Amino acid sequence: MGISEIERRLKIKRAYNLKSIELRLIELVSNPLYKENPERIIECLFNEFGVDVFEDKNLIEALSASLRSLNINPNKIFGGLLPDNTVFEKNIFGKLKVNHRKLGELLLRRAFLLKNTRGGLFTIGELLEWFNSSAEYKLQAEDILKAVKILEENKLIPGRKIIGGNVTVVQFLPLELTLDHRFILDLACAKGWVTVEEVSRSLKWPLERVTMVLDKLVEYGLARVDSSYSHGKKYYFPAFLNK
Repeated sequence: MGISEIERRLKIKRAYNLKSIELRLIELVSNPLYKENPERIIECLFNEFGVDVFEDKNLIEALSASLRSLNINPNKIFGGLLPDNTVFEKNIFGKLKVNHRKLGELLLRRAFLLKNTRGGLFTIGELLEWFNSSAEYKLQAEDILKAVKILEENKLIPGRKIIGGNVTVVQFLPLELTLDHRFILDLACAKGWVTVEEVSRSLKWPLERVTMVLDKLVEYGLARVDSSYSHGKKYYFPAFLNK
């Protein structure tokens, strides 16, 4: 199979996926049960098509056009999923500056949209990479920190925590994180994943206790389970995979 044929098939697949998502989106926004609840719409789309799909700017633009044709404001559904340049403003000298309050609102909105898949836990570096990877203007790490500080001061988020001794994470949503959860997060921070057996060896816990705590982290959205015959069950922690 030649490269041109592979590209043709990939193009067809992308078009098919877009149409599938578009039709499902139109179905959801037309349903009275979902029409006034944008969070439920995005939650359904995440569950059916995956979260990563919606980090594609071209996809969001195409879906937004479909919503506008139905006289629906796409920002009500997709606002917060992609970087938003409205967080930048010009000062009296025409120089761009960051509105850290707006940036904080954007980060909180994204954390809320991803609550079921991420549990509201993100590293500073991850938030910075998310914004700068596709935004027209770029942020500095200190901009993220200033935005987070404003959210903390207004008691809108639980705030920053140190995991693994040196990694700063931001907890955007309230979760009942016990010491057991923190111990496992500290271990997972090193490589982004753990197994039940290695946690049991490191913490000298029985397997049942480890499994119970890990499953709770999965329930919170902080971890994902991946099972394979060759490597066994692993618990992945998205917040630490690209720290």
